[in-house]
Amino acid sequence: MTKAGSMPKPHRRKQHGMVGTATYKSWSDMIQRCTNPNCNGYANWGGRGIKVHEPWKDFRNFLADMGVKPEGATLDRKDVNGNYEPGNCRYVSFQEQAANKRINCLNRNGIEGVWYDAQKRRWIVKIGLHNWNKHIGTYDDFFEACCARMSAVNFFRNELWSF
Repeated sequence: MTKAGSMPKPHRRKQHGMVGTATYKSWSDMIQRCTNPNCNGYANWGGRGIKVHEPWKDFRNFLADMGVKPEGATLDRKDVNGNYEPGNCRYVSFQEQAANKRINCLNRNGIEGVWYDAQKRRWIVKIGLHNWNKHIGTYDDFFEACCARMSAVNFFRNELWSF
């Protein structure tokens, strides 16, 4: 009941009740990366021409197509150069997503984290995660360098993602 002469409070319209959830955060981050030039990651998504499927700009449509994000999962595009759209998006573990990323444009051999230093005449191996880089070593042989990289990736996956 309201007091005499006062207006009742308007009811807030509840659209989906998902604000603050991990699913909503993934959707919101996707929208920002692809549409907001002021977003830190824009250059790697929207700036490269990666777009969001038009109906997915409404969270309810995204939720209907993708469902609730499983715990410990992340939103991933199967084709890293493709758009955020049905058929190209899925929820995967952090390990799967780390394996599905594009190779740096300066890389000439196709193996991420392995490159040839012409001055030293050796293969350099590094592994990176976010802003953290770890020098693994230098190698005479390309195959040996690739094996060292794979071993390091497996080791650090177990160390960093075992939470």
